[in-house]
Amino acid sequence: MEPLNWTELHARQDRIFDWLRSMGLDKHHRLKAHRKNIAEILHARESGRYEEFRSRLSEVDQRERLWSICESVEFVDAMHPLLDEQPNGIQRVLEEALQGPVDLFAESETTNRGRNATFEIVVGGLLARAGFAVEFRVNPDILTEYSGRPVVIQCKRPFKPTSVRRNFFEAGKQLRRDLQGHQNALAIIAMSFSRLFNAGNKIAQFSTQEEMNTSLHMDLRRAAESFNGTLEQIKHYGVSGAFFHTGTPAYISTANQMTFRQVGAMTHVAASKNETSLLQAVAKLVKM
Repeated sequence: MEPLNWTELHARQDRIFDWLRSMGLDKHHRLKAHRKNIAEILHARESGRYEEFRSRLSEVDQRERLWSICESVEFVDAMHPLLDEQPNGIQRVLEEALQGPVDLFAESETTNRGRNATFEIVVGGLLARAGFAVEFRVNPDILTEYSGRPVVIQCKRPFKPTSVRRNFFEAGKQLRRDLQGHQNALAIIAMSFSRLFNAGNKIAQFSTQEEMNTSLHMDLRRAAESFNGTLEQIKHYGVSGAFFHTGTPAYISTANQMTFRQVGAMTHVAASKNETSLLQAVAKLVKM
């Protein structure tokens, strides 16, 4: 695991910002604030005054800058493989994704649409990085193809634990409608547990990278398995599989290093033996 390269992150962020400016999407407050925060951190580090800079920040300001780092890394990584392709529908979903409060902890059920849309970009970016041609739509959220078959994906990012079951049923019903227009398609629910794992006010701490990877994968699997009963109940909608995802800031104590880690897990729902193999192949290509 390489330490965070601040100069590279800022440069990649600038490239994306220039692209967004060309589409008139550079005026959103959250994006501008993240960019400003990263520039301030980079300047403080380059001038050797980072600890002094950090000591002057309030708890709220420190938390905001933490999430500026995390969300910038996630957004840059997701957008990088999409820049050259500029898939259909990307401008519409970006207009939604750039909305919302700068501080994740300040997010509410009425202001979470921006980060919900960002999750669609994250999923699309993971697929594009793996070589899939993606298209952003309204229903399904993402359309792609694998092994000669359409793949329809509905993305959900529950705001609270009690919303997960409802989100699964909502996505199942949406996929049932999507399948009417895409015959022989693989139907996947992409479910983000990021908000459930971290509401924005904590940092996961681990001794080593290996401990972090093992722990986060285990926690995600355990959380996914707790909804096995719900997945059984939505089989009749024709859902092939569910892709679970989370992203969280983490501190590695032995390396004295801050990082942002994403993990994912695919599970079959109503998939046939052949479809299960296809789902496993997709998950392997995404490499999470």
